[in-house]
Amino acid sequence: MKFKNKIMTAIVSICMLAFILPMAVSAADNADSSDKNTITCYVRAEQDDGTILPYTKVTMNKDEVPSFQSYKIKNAPDDADYITPLHILLQALTDKGMTDELATVDIGSSGWITDMFGWGMDQLWCLNGIDAPTVSAKYKAKDGDKYTFYQAAGNWGAGYGYPGYGFFGEYGPGQDYTPYSAIETDDVTTGVGSDVELTYRYTSSMHTPQYGPCNNEDGAYTMIFVGKNGADKVTDEDYREDIEVDKDGKFKVSFDKPGTYVVSGRYYNNDNTRGACNAYCKVTVTMPEAVTAVIDKISAIGDVTLESEDAIKEARTAYDALTDVQKELVSNKDVLEKAETTLKELKDAKDADDAKVAATPKSITLSNTRYIYNGKVQKPQVTVKNAKGEVIKGYTVKYAGNCKNVGKYKVTLTFKGDYNGTKTKTFKIAPKSVTVKSLKAAKKRFDVKWSKQTTQVTGYQVQYSTDKNFVKAVKNKKITKNSVITKTVKNLKSKKVYYVRVRTYTTVKYNGEQMNLHSDWSKVKKVTVK
Repeated sequence: MKFKNKIMTAIVSICMLAFILPMAVSAADNADSSDKNTITCYVRAEQDDGTILPYTKVTMNKDEVPSFQSYKIKNAPDDADYITPLHILLQALTDKGMTDELATVDIGSSGWITDMFGWGMDQLWCLNGIDAPTVSAKYKAKDGDKYTFYQAAGNWGAGYGYPGYGFFGEYGPGQDYTPYSAIETDDVTTGVGSDVELTYRYTSSMHTPQYGPCNNEDGAYTMIFVGKNGADKVTDEDYREDIEVDKDGKFKVSFDKPGTYVVSGRYYNNDNTRGACNAYCKVTVTMPEAVTAVIDKISAIGDVTLESEDAIKEARTAYDALTDVQKELVSNKDVLEKAETTLKELKDAKDADDAKVAATPKSITLSNTRYIYNGKVQKPQVTVKNAKGEVIKGYTVKYAGNCKNVGKYKVTLTFKGDYNGTKTKTFKIAPKSVTVKSLKAAKKRFDVKWSKQTTQVTGYQVQYSTDKNFVKAVKNKKITKNSVITKTVKNLKSKKVYYVRVRTYTTVKYNGEQMNLHSDWSKVKKVTVK
């Protein structure tokens, strides 16, 4: 980029501390943020060889404007009664503990920055992608503004040979002597393995309305840097020689791991002077949804059984559909491979068993599948028949548990001789039932009382309905204490007949999960509500 010589004008002093105004978010001065007494802006500082201050969010109280002297800079301009971009810069340096950098800031009596970060007077600032209208100590900051201070390192003589404002993004409307503004792409989210396309451009600085792509044309050259995961700025070691920038300033970059990365660009003229300041973009790289879906499918396989085949096949199909880069991100690929091996072993074993067994039991019947608790051991008899309907005896029977308390019990049959394998059946011992002792009507309610049953009982269930068959309009009330034997049911319809019954329930565990076993219902009683 070559700048044409111009005659020095009175506004050269403005060039000595131009700043680029970040993209305006609010049209009103110090526009309201979530807290009406605060203002939130963003600031960044770029020198020739890299970022000094990465994009930093700063929130300040509009009613408590600090004096410039309070930041302990070399010289301080006259204080303003509002927040300025200079406040935002100084506060960002303070918040980050950058005391050495803060100490370099030197402000002239008229508010121009005469030095910062050792740049001397070679600096510019930009507001929302447009050259600043005044010095940073006098402009009234607006909520959401983005300010970029950058090293000019140019010729402050008649040539005004300082660089333009470099950025990733598109052009927007200009202002005054600036033909275009910068609509910046400074925060991008993408997935692992997906390309991020950025365009490196520059806009004019004061007195030299220039703009164009940062590329490798006419002897100029562009360098792209990609920072390490988690770093908020790049170093010289982060230069990516493999990234090609086309004539329009476009290039692509991709990432093979999730995280947060900074992409930066440096643009040089054919005489090795800076053609534009460094561009800056934070890229957040997330795990692709397709990868996450595969990981979830593999995790859902769980313990492998013959019934796991569909889940294993579904996970394998989803994995095979990923790209090579995405496959490397599947952290539990070994689980899938182990599941496939285990499934094959199970299927082979089943095939072998099927080949050995010439006949299998046709039916298994328990003499009773539901008992009522009586405090004694209760076990059903088992009858097994083959395909011909003949009773067979080639098995042993094992009953789980004591078969005495209320609960659900498993009966395991282990076959031998001409038969092979195991079969299971279940039966239940239910809690004792109760009887309804009284059912009294009241205004829009009824009171029900039943006999107490506390042995092997957790609580009671009261069921009532306007349908004597309890098919529709059925409602339930649960009583969780077995010592409570009365219940008042309110908010009923006057002059309606309600049918009421009660039963007990017992909470038990079966296969590690809780379940409720119920007694038989009491006889149905009816009541007409007043």
